[in-house]
Amino acid sequence: MTARFVAPALALALSASACGLDKSGDDPAPIADSPAAAPAAAGTPVASNFAIRADRDLTDVVRGCPGMSPDQHPRGSNCFGIFPEQCGADRASAFIGVPIDSARERILAIAPPEGVRIIRAGDPVTEDFRPGRLNVVHDDAGKITGADCS
Repeated sequence: MTARFVAPALALALSASACGLDKSGDDPAPIADSPAAAPAAAGTPVASNFAIRADRDLTDVVRGCPGMSPDQHPRGSNCFGIFPEQCGADRASAFIGVPIDSARERILAIAPPEGVRIIRAGDPVTEDFRPGRLNVVHDDAGKITGADCS
């Protein structure tokens, strides 16, 4: 891993924010219906409900996303090096396939640092990057199809 990558990745990791999931990684998603984070390993302090899991190996990197920088990011993170547990995307993923109307309150209860944005697939959205914002996408039938952050 290059020094050029370490500083930005560490800054992103410490920002307690998140974005979408890298499907090529090993994303065990501790899913719960409450906003409480999964318990940390014995003796490991938990900074917040949106902290990076203690078992993440930040030195295990994969190729970056096409057309984006950096050229690599930690396995299990998105293209920006942000892990799903940092914004609650891991918890919101439990609702994939569920109608948005019946899951909305429980998704809002996740209470990520920069709020929740519910998006119908194909609708225009602002391109302002907010790493702590949870995005929940649903299809025209109202079923949740994905969760990520930005």
